[in-house]
Amino acid sequence: MNSVEEEPPTMAMDQTPRSNQEKDGFLTTQKACFELKIGMKVNSDKEAYDMYNGYAFDMGFSIRRDDLSYKRGTKEVIRRTFVCSKEGFREFSDHSEEKKCNRLDSRCGCRARVIFTVENGVYEISQLVAEHNHPLIESDQRHLLRSARKIHDTSKGVIKSMADAGISVSKTYAYMLNESGGYKGIGYTETDCHNFVQVERSKRIEAGDGQSVMNHFKHIQLDKKDKLMVE
Repeated sequence: MNSVEEEPPTMAMDQTPRSNQEKDGFLTTQKACFELKIGMKVNSDKEAYDMYNGYAFDMGFSIRRDDLSYKRGTKEVIRRTFVCSKEGFREFSDHSEEKKCNRLDSRCGCRARVIFTVENGVYEISQLVAEHNHPLIESDQRHLLRSARKIHDTSKGVIKSMADAGISVSKTYAYMLNESGGYKGIGYTETDCHNFVQVERSKRIEAGDGQSVMNHFKHIQLDKKDKLMVE
Protein backbone atom coordinates (compact mmCIF):
# COMPACT_ATOMS: atom_id res chain seq x y z
CA MET A 1 0.00 0.00 0.00
CA ASN A 2 1.49 3.38 -1.03
CA SER A 3 0.58 6.76 0.42
CA VAL A 4 1.67 10.32 -0.19
CA GLU A 5 2.31 12.92 2.51
CA GLU A 6 4.25 16.12 2.94
CA GLU A 7 6.60 14.99 5.68
CA PRO A 8 6.82 12.06 8.15
CA PRO A 9 5.07 12.46 11.50
CA THR A 10 7.06 12.81 14.68
CA MET A 11 7.43 9.45 16.43
CA ALA A 12 8.95 9.51 19.87
CA MET A 13 7.60 6.11 20.78
CA ASP A 14 10.49 3.89 21.95
CA GLN A 15 9.29 0.33 22.28
CA THR A 16 12.46 -1.72 22.22
CA PRO A 17 12.17 -5.48 22.72
CA ARG A 18 11.49 -6.61 26.27
CA SER A 19 12.70 -9.97 27.47
CA ASN A 20 10.33 -12.84 28.25
CA GLN A 21 7.01 -10.98 28.21
CA GLU A 22 3.95 -13.17 28.48
CA LYS A 23 0.36 -12.52 27.52
CA ASP A 24 -2.50 -14.99 28.05
CA GLY A 25 0.01 -17.69 28.94
CA PHE A 26 2.27 -17.55 25.88
CA LEU A 27 5.49 -15.79 24.97
CA THR A 28 4.91 -12.61 22.95
CA THR A 29 8.42 -11.13 23.10
CA GLN A 30 11.75 -12.64 23.99
CA LYS A 31 15.42 -11.73 24.09
CA ALA A 32 16.95 -11.69 20.62
CA CYS A 33 20.65 -12.19 19.88
CA PHE A 34 20.36 -9.16 17.60
CA GLU A 35 18.22 -6.32 18.93
CA LEU A 36 16.77 -3.43 16.98
CA LYS A 37 16.91 0.02 18.50
CA ILE A 38 15.45 3.41 17.68
CA GLY A 39 17.98 5.38 15.63
CA MET A 40 19.64 2.44 13.87
CA LYS A 41 20.37 3.26 10.21
CA VAL A 42 20.80 1.43 6.91
CA ASN A 43 21.29 2.63 3.34
CA SER A 44 18.53 1.00 1.29
CA ASP A 45 15.07 -0.55 1.34
CA LYS A 46 16.61 -4.00 0.93
CA GLU A 47 18.97 -3.46 3.87
CA ALA A 48 16.03 -2.27 5.97
CA TYR A 49 14.02 -5.38 5.06
CA ASP A 50 16.97 -7.69 5.71
CA MET A 51 17.61 -6.07 9.09
CA TYR A 52 14.05 -6.55 10.30
CA ASN A 53 13.80 -10.00 8.73
CA GLY A 54 16.98 -11.15 10.50
CA TYR A 55 15.62 -9.86 13.78
CA ALA A 56 12.25 -11.55 13.09
CA PHE A 57 13.90 -14.90 12.43
CA ASP A 58 15.85 -14.60 15.68
CA MET A 59 12.62 -13.82 17.54
CA GLY A 60 10.42 -16.39 15.81
CA PHE A 61 8.02 -14.60 13.45
CA SER A 62 7.66 -13.81 9.77
CA ILE A 63 7.38 -10.34 8.22
CA ARG A 64 6.02 -8.61 5.14
CA ARG A 65 6.34 -5.20 3.48
CA ASP A 66 3.63 -2.65 4.32
CA ASP A 67 3.31 1.12 3.80
CA LEU A 68 5.69 3.00 1.52
CA SER A 69 5.18 6.78 1.76
CA TYR A 70 6.45 9.43 -0.67
CA LYS A 71 7.02 13.15 -0.42
CA ARG A 72 4.09 14.89 -2.05
CA GLY A 73 4.50 15.38 -5.78
CA THR A 74 7.69 13.31 -6.00
CA LYS A 75 8.91 9.72 -5.99
CA GLU A 76 11.15 10.41 -3.02
CA VAL A 77 10.54 7.83 -0.26
CA ILE A 78 10.15 9.38 3.19
CA ARG A 79 8.85 6.44 5.22
CA ARG A 80 8.85 2.65 5.02
CA THR A 81 6.97 0.19 7.24
CA PHE A 82 7.51 -3.53 7.73
CA VAL A 83 5.03 -5.55 9.79
CA CYS A 84 4.58 -8.95 11.37
CA SER A 85 2.97 -11.30 8.82
CA LYS A 86 0.05 -11.73 11.22
CA GLU A 87 -0.79 -8.00 11.08
CA GLY A 88 -4.34 -7.10 10.09
CA PHE A 89 -7.25 -9.39 9.25
CA ARG A 90 -8.41 -11.12 6.09
CA GLU A 91 -11.47 -9.65 4.38
CA PHE A 92 -14.17 -12.05 3.23
CA SER A 93 -17.05 -11.33 0.90
CA ASP A 94 -19.55 -13.46 2.81
CA HIS A 95 -19.83 -15.10 6.21
CA SER A 96 -19.90 -18.65 4.86
CA GLU A 97 -16.48 -18.11 3.28
CA GLU A 98 -15.18 -16.59 6.50
CA LYS A 99 -16.34 -19.59 8.51
CA LYS A 100 -14.72 -21.99 6.06
CA CYS A 101 -11.37 -20.21 5.89
CA ASN A 102 -11.06 -18.86 9.43
CA ARG A 103 -9.01 -21.75 10.82
CA LEU A 104 -6.55 -21.46 7.92
CA ASP A 105 -6.13 -17.70 8.24
CA SER A 106 -2.80 -16.68 9.76
CA ARG A 107 -3.62 -13.01 10.40
CA CYS A 108 -4.78 -12.04 13.88
CA GLY A 109 -4.33 -8.26 14.11
CA CYS A 110 -0.77 -8.30 15.46
CA ARG A 111 0.64 -4.78 15.88
CA ALA A 112 4.36 -5.67 15.85
CA ARG A 113 6.19 -3.54 13.28
CA VAL A 114 9.14 -1.32 12.50
CA ILE A 115 8.93 2.08 10.82
CA PHE A 116 11.89 3.67 9.06
CA THR A 117 12.01 7.41 8.40
CA VAL A 118 13.92 8.01 5.16
CA GLU A 119 16.04 11.08 4.47
CA ASN A 120 18.54 11.41 1.63
CA GLY A 121 18.32 7.67 1.04
CA VAL A 122 19.18 6.79 4.64
CA TYR A 123 16.67 4.58 6.47
CA GLU A 124 16.50 5.27 10.22
CA ILE A 125 14.33 3.35 12.69
CA SER A 126 11.86 5.84 14.18
CA GLN A 127 9.34 3.44 15.70
CA LEU A 128 9.53 -0.16 16.87
CA VAL A 129 6.63 -2.16 18.28
CA ALA A 130 8.02 -5.41 19.68
CA GLU A 131 5.09 -7.11 21.39
CA HIS A 132 3.01 -9.72 19.54
CA ASN A 133 -0.50 -10.96 20.29
CA HIS A 134 0.28 -14.54 19.24
CA PRO A 135 2.82 -17.25 20.13
CA LEU A 136 6.29 -16.92 18.66
CA ILE A 137 7.79 -19.84 16.75
CA GLU A 138 10.24 -22.13 18.56
CA SER A 139 13.82 -22.22 17.28
CA ASP A 140 13.51 -25.72 15.77
CA GLN A 141 10.66 -24.53 13.50
CA ARG A 142 11.95 -21.10 12.44
CA HIS A 143 13.43 -22.39 9.19
CA LEU A 144 9.81 -22.79 8.00
CA LEU A 145 8.96 -19.09 8.44
CA ARG A 146 7.84 -17.69 5.09
CA SER A 147 10.06 -14.59 5.10
CA ALA A 148 13.08 -16.70 6.12
CA ARG A 149 12.74 -19.20 3.26
CA LYS A 150 14.81 -18.63 0.14
CA ILE A 151 16.24 -20.70 -2.71
CA HIS A 152 19.77 -19.41 -3.32
CA ASP A 153 21.23 -19.05 -6.79
CA THR A 154 23.49 -22.12 -6.47
CA SER A 155 20.53 -24.30 -5.51
CA LYS A 156 18.43 -22.79 -8.31
CA GLY A 157 21.03 -23.90 -10.84
CA VAL A 158 21.02 -27.48 -9.55
CA ILE A 159 17.21 -27.63 -9.44
CA LYS A 160 16.90 -26.34 -13.00
CA SER A 161 19.48 -28.85 -14.25
CA MET A 162 17.67 -31.73 -12.57
CA ALA A 163 14.33 -30.56 -13.96
CA ASP A 164 15.82 -30.35 -17.46
CA ALA A 165 17.08 -33.92 -17.03
CA GLY A 166 13.52 -35.09 -16.39
CA ILE A 167 13.89 -35.64 -12.64
CA SER A 168 10.69 -35.01 -10.68
CA VAL A 169 10.40 -32.23 -8.11
CA SER A 170 9.97 -34.64 -5.20
CA LYS A 171 13.17 -36.51 -6.10
CA THR A 172 15.01 -33.25 -6.72
CA TYR A 173 13.97 -31.92 -3.32
CA ALA A 174 14.94 -35.18 -1.62
CA TYR A 175 18.40 -34.89 -3.19
CA MET A 176 18.81 -31.24 -2.17
CA LEU A 177 17.57 -32.06 1.32
CA ASN A 178 20.20 -34.77 1.71
CA GLU A 179 22.96 -32.53 0.34
CA SER A 180 22.10 -29.72 2.76
CA GLY A 181 21.99 -31.96 5.82
CA GLY A 182 18.28 -31.79 6.58
CA TYR A 183 15.34 -29.43 6.84
CA LYS A 184 17.12 -26.78 8.93
CA GLY A 185 19.94 -26.49 6.45
CA ILE A 186 18.04 -26.43 3.17
CA GLY A 187 16.26 -23.10 3.74
CA TYR A 188 13.09 -23.81 1.73
CA THR A 189 10.24 -26.31 1.49
CA GLU A 190 9.28 -28.80 -1.21
CA THR A 191 6.40 -26.50 -2.12
CA ASP A 192 8.89 -23.64 -2.67
CA CYS A 193 10.91 -25.96 -4.90
CA HIS A 194 7.82 -26.98 -6.85
CA ASN A 195 6.75 -23.34 -7.31
CA PHE A 196 10.22 -22.38 -8.53
CA VAL A 197 10.26 -25.16 -11.13
CA GLN A 198 6.76 -24.22 -12.30
CA VAL A 199 7.78 -20.58 -12.74
CA GLU A 200 10.87 -21.58 -14.73
CA ARG A 201 8.81 -23.87 -16.98
CA SER A 202 6.25 -21.13 -17.54
CA LYS A 203 8.99 -18.72 -18.60
CA ARG A 204 10.19 -21.17 -21.23
CA ILE A 205 6.68 -21.86 -22.49
CA GLU A 206 6.00 -18.12 -22.80
CA ALA A 207 9.24 -17.78 -24.75
CA GLY A 208 7.82 -20.22 -27.33
CA ASP A 209 9.98 -23.24 -26.54
CA GLY A 210 7.91 -26.12 -27.97
CA GLN A 211 10.04 -28.80 -26.37
CA SER A 212 9.50 -27.17 -22.99
CA VAL A 213 5.74 -27.51 -23.47
CA MET A 214 6.15 -31.26 -23.99
CA ASN A 215 8.53 -31.52 -21.04
CA HIS A 216 6.11 -29.54 -18.88
CA PHE A 217 3.35 -32.14 -19.24
CA LYS A 218 5.86 -34.96 -18.85
CA HIS A 219 7.03 -33.50 -15.52
CA ILE A 220 3.44 -33.11 -14.33
CA GLN A 221 2.88 -36.83 -14.93
CA LEU A 222 6.12 -37.72 -13.11
CA ASP A 223 5.20 -35.57 -10.11
CA LYS A 224 1.74 -37.12 -9.92
CA LYS A 225 3.24 -40.61 -10.11
CA ASP A 226 5.67 -39.85 -7.28
CA LYS A 227 2.88 -38.51 -5.09
CA LEU A 228 0.79 -41.64 -5.65
CA MET A 229 3.75 -43.84 -4.72
CA VAL A 230 4.29 -41.87 -1.51
CA GLU A 231 0.62 -42.12 -0.58
